[in-house]
Amino acid sequence: MSMNPNSKQLADFEQDNTVKRWYIPFSHKWKSWLYVAPAILLFMSIFSMLYLLKIERLLSWYTVPYFVLFVVATIWFKAVRKHLTDNLLKRKDMFQTAFAYPLLVQGGKVFALASTVAKQAQRIICKTSGCSY
Repeated sequence: MSMNPNSKQLADFEQDNTVKRWYIPFSHKWKSWLYVAPAILLFMSIFSMLYLLKIERLLSWYTVPYFVLFVVATIWFKAVRKHLTDNLLKRKDMFQTAFAYPLLVQGGKVFALASTVAKQAQRIICKTSGCSY
């Protein structure tokens, strides 16, 4: 059984990390409770600095703890995002090039439901490989 060019392209895309990294934020596997704590700290530090701006104490020593909290929360948020991305890229079953959910298989035909993310991903795949959609 020979591989046609389209299936070879799809097999190459399953190994391509750039497409996977683009697709991860749109997947439901990206949602995690690990984001809650750094997000709360980020918003708390931002609102605290806005409050200090309102009471005209932004350019004082009162800002330092909130600025440090903002920097720490930002680093923590990015570390969580990188951790989740790396773990999802290591999983073999995470990325499938068929960006549709199969609803029914009948008589050798697969009826699937696609989303707007699937259309965007198809455009990116076709731009990088030169195929038409």
